[in-house]
Amino acid sequence: MKLVQLPNDASTSKYPKTFPQPLNLLSVPAKRKTIIDIALKGFHKKQKIIYKYIDDLLLEVDKSKNLLIVNMGDYPPDAYYSKYYDYFLNKVKNAKVKIIGSYAKIYTNKLNVSSKIDVLGKFEYKNIDYRYLKFRKYPQVNKKYKANVRASIGCPRKCLMCPVPICFKNKYKYFDPAETAYTIEHLYKSSFYVSRIIKIS
Repeated sequence: MKLVQLPNDASTSKYPKTFPQPLNLLSVPAKRKTIIDIALKGFHKKQKIIYKYIDDLLLEVDKSKNLLIVNMGDYPPDAYYSKYYDYFLNKVKNAKVKIIGSYAKIYTNKLNVSSKIDVLGKFEYKNIDYRYLKFRKYPQVNKKYKANVRASIGCPRKCLMCPVPICFKNKYKYFDPAETAYTIEHLYKSSFYVSRIIKIS
């Protein structure tokens, strides 16, 4: 199974502000999976080069017939930045593809893809497997690696201009504070260890 992170320009996930990503893909349960982060690969690259990366990926998947799960937005605001999402969907032909993320949730009626699937809310977001992230591939922020941690999903408010209520069906949930603190501590120690390895090597 190959998991793909497509790029977007939303302020909530603009690289390198929130490296490393993506959170949604780290929640996908699978025994064997490979994360292909086109957002990382296309960091500081021109738009036409990123489109080429998407073309190459689809060509490879069409030949191999592997299942591709594509993340289109880790956060609800990402759904408004869709040029790469739309390009991908317009280019998909025979590939076996499933899409997840906020864009898939909000624009379900717009997405005319027979193989589409919305998994927001079906995966337990707090069970994020960070082992699949290769920290050394991501740039550092202020000389440190940066990871995102979800402490809650949804929002208790229901502002009309916000896509969060739509994405999470007006549900709000926060995770156990002790578990969240443990995750932060674990990631802090892991990133520090990786950073020391890189400096030594």
